[in-house]
This record gives sequence, structure tokens and C-alpha cells, in this order.
Amino acid sequence: MGPEREIWFTQAHRPGEAAQTDFTSTPEPGVTLAGQLFMHLLCVTVLPYSNWQWATACLSESRAKEQNGDVEAANGALKRRLEQALLVRGHRDFIDQDEAHGGKKNICAEQARRWRHICSRAPCGWRSSVNTHAAGNPDTVIAVPNELMPNVTTATAQVAYLKEGSGPAVLLLQGVGLVGEGWRPQIAELREHFTIIAPDNRGIGGSRAFDSDISIESMAADALAVLAAEGIDRFAIVGHSMGGLVAQQVALTAPARVASLSLLCTFSRGKQGATLSGSMLLTALRTRIGTRRMRRHAFLSLVLSNHALAGASKDAWAEKLAPLFGHDLADQPAVVMKQVRAMSRFDVREKLRSLSNIPTLVVSAAEDRIARTAYGEDLAAAIPGARFVELQNAAHGVPIEQPAVINELLLQHLLGAPA
Repeated sequence: MGPEREIWFTQAHRPGEAAQTDFTSTPEPGVTLAGQLFMHLLCVTVLPYSNWQWATACLSESRAKEQNGDVEAANGALKRRLEQALLVRGHRDFIDQDEAHGGKKNICAEQARRWRHICSRAPCGWRSSVNTHAAGNPDTVIAVPNELMPNVTTATAQVAYLKEGSGPAVLLLQGVGLVGEGWRPQIAELREHFTIIAPDNRGIGGSRAFDSDISIESMAADALAVLAAEGIDRFAIVGHSMGGLVAQQVALTAPARVASLSLLCTFSRGKQGATLSGSMLLTALRTRIGTRRMRRHAFLSLVLSNHALAGASKDAWAEKLAPLFGHDLADQPAVVMKQVRAMSRFDVREKLRSLSNIPTLVVSAAEDRIARTAYGEDLAAAIPGARFVELQNAAHGVPIEQPAVINELLLQHLLGAPA
């Protein structure tokens, strides 16, 4: 007779028709009201095909943990946004529930616009808009991915970028494996004084390359294309790690347009950052093998200082850094090795003396295993008049690890530079 005949039913995925709902706790340590812990959960609903999301505060549900597909993943992203905004806010205490609910609405309205778990899947970056009064419910926050990030298309790439604030323009350039959102701890403060432009480098986040050209020169050309699209003629530059090399190339290409240059945890020769010592190679391998948790912890040891990790939860650090990097720290974007190769091929040290008319700040971190202090000193020596600062108890991720210190240094330098 043979096996029974199998019958298949096709599924039609219509955005907005299906929904998943789950309860999740708020970030630890929790929000307080007049100093007392505010015990509540968030009821999160996600439309999995269109990625609409909204959350409502609930006071009576149990705290039993459930796993529920798309909505559970969205819960993690929501909590990371809440945690980051609470860190920027500086404290977790609210006067009453009305202020706490209003704070959450503002937090989601600010952070949901940077929905990086959508950006990483889309051909170009998405920015989410927010309706905080859905269906007449003032306690409900909805994040809707319906607005494209600004982007520029050139002959070789499509470059997505963040633009925030007002005032003189500041171009923020990120390092290997990071998206423009990695500058969030700086953007949160600098946007009060400046127009911030923070592109995703080609091949990562919301940007893509049309060919195989991943080079420092091409990334510098992408940055200049973004500035041209925004009609920005004069600007300051801040670059971190590989972004510091891109910043040097931008400054060499258009020196008369650069108001100031800030180079954080970077090098005068790209090969310095692309060459690994024995211990660094071992740590780099540990970021690629083992459990996901082990890989996250290994990556943290590359970018954070012993001071930051001492007595701290590595899992909590990994969760905080994920939205800034634009991906889970257990995963490394495919473009990373191409970016490292691009660094190794870049060396403009002998040309840096021509930047003597640009006010330049060079910052190194004492515990940086990637951009050693000696590299920063060499870079500062190559640019006549450059100011060199070494930060203690800090490592390669100092803009995230010590944002207040970095922001103060940048503000002093940016505000002191001629317009």
C-alpha cells in the first residue's frame, strides 16, 4: 500500500495579520519611584512579519519566564534600549508612575529609531518612527519601521548614516565591526552643540558595497559623499580605531574643510592595529570558538579594561554593547576581516605633517591591547602641534567605557577649535 500521501498547505505571510505577545522584565537594577523599587513587567507585542512593536506596563502578571520566538528577541532589543537610555539619563529614580511611564515613552521614542536588528537585515538602513498614543492608550509605545535612514548612493556603495542635532558639523567615524550607532554615548551629548553625522562604513549595518573594494580610501570617499549630500562644507572629524585612519585620509583629502581632528585609540600606520601579538591572537581565536557566551566574554577582554570588568557582570556588559556594535558580540560581521586587511594596507604617516594647520587631539588608553599607547604617541608626534592624552583604567572601547571623560575631552577640543 505504501506510505500515506503527504499533504502540504502553503502559508501566506501577510504583514500585520499575525502577532506574538510576551511579558518581559525591565532592565536590572530596576526603575525606582521616590527611591522604592517599581515592581512591574512590560507586555510586549510584536507583529513578526512587519516588525511593528508596542509595549504596555503591567502591574499584576507573574514573573515566570517564557520563550516566545520573535517577541522574545524583540524583548531583548527593547531592554537594551531602555538600559542605554537610563545610563544616559544618569539615574533610575522617578517621582511617580506617570513620570516613569512618560520616561519609557521618551526612551522608546529615542532609541527605537535606531532599530539595528532591522538595519542588519535590510538592504539599506531603517529608522523607526514612533506613535506614543496608539489606540488612545497613553501608556502604549509603538515603534514602526517605516522610514528609511538617510543614505547616499555612489558608484561603488550605498552609505546609510545617522544625522542628529544642530550647529557646526561633526563627522564621527567608527572602527572595525561597528556601526555608526556605536557613537551613541557621544551623540547623546554632542548633538546639543553640533550637527552629528555618523555613517555606517560600507559593508556593515545599513551600508553596502557594490564591489569588493573595502579600503580606507573608499570609506573616506564615502564619508565625503555623505557630507556633500548634506551640503556640509566645513566639519570637524572624530575617528576611533580604524575610523581614525579613515579620518586621517579625509583630512588629507580635504584639509581646508576640516575644522579639527580628534583621533581616539588609533595609529599612524594601519599595520600596527592589524598585527596581533601572540596573546592577542589567542584572544581573537577565543572570540570565534566555544559557546556564544564564551565568545562574548572573550570579545569583552579585547575592548574593555580590567578596571571595567572587575566585579562586573560580563553578560550585562555584552548585552549593553550589542546595540552599539549593531550585532551580538558572539558574532563577527563578514566584513571584519576585509576591514582589517584594509587597515594593514594603509600607511600615510609621512604625509601627516601636512595637517599642521588642523587642531588635533590624540587620545590613547593605558590598557588598550589593540592601539597601544606607543602608537598614539607616534601618531601625535607625526602631526605638528597635536595634543596627546593618555587615559588610565581604560582600554580600546574607552568611548563606551568612559563616555563622560571622552565627551568632556571632545567638547573642549571641538568648542576650542576655530569655526
